[in-house]
Amino acid sequence: MKIKVYTRSMNLEYYELMRSLIPADIECERCTQFDQWYHAKDYVHYILQSDADFVINVDEDCFIYDWFIIGTIIDEMYLGSYTHFGMPDRHLSSHRFNLYTVQNPFFNIFNMVEIRKFYTGAYQTTEDQNIEPYNSVFLELAFFGKPLYNTAAHDHADGITTDTGFALHCWWSREPSHRDRILARYNDAVTIKQSMI
Repeated sequence: MKIKVYTRSMNLEYYELMRSLIPADIECERCTQFDQWYHAKDYVHYILQSDADFVINVDEDCFIYDWFIIGTIIDEMYLGSYTHFGMPDRHLSSHRFNLYTVQNPFFNIFNMVEIRKFYTGAYQTTEDQNIEPYNSVFLELAFFGKPLYNTAAHDHADGITTDTGFALHCWWSREPSHRDRILARYNDAVTIKQSMI
């Protein structure tokens, strides 16, 4: 089974910290060509052209502290023919107000064996669905595939970061004023990971 990690990256420091928490034998691709907010759809569409069996999308400010859980999610997706996994983009994070059906692309797992059976990238959103550039991609996946939602995600004590149950996603990494908080969450992820050894 081929697994490949992709990251939409605009900050080399954060990318290297994120990459340090992923097993060294996992292939990672740093994508720097999608640097504007409206490139989010183009990025997701790009990684869904991968030849991998499972694609993992990880934001560079998303620090994974339990890779074992990711392995169990992949096993569940394979056995249950789930097409994609991620956090609903509404209700689970206190500052996300997009559609629940859409999964936020800060962390996702895509079962490419199943997705290749139907995905075209040509789905069109209605005006009220077009809240985020990537909505059309995730709505196509939800309507024609079999989503698996991470309903265990919740707000971290800092009021901004999301704890997914296996990673800390910091948000707002484009804002220099958040660097200290982001580095603190990276250190938290390292501490949690080391406590599991």
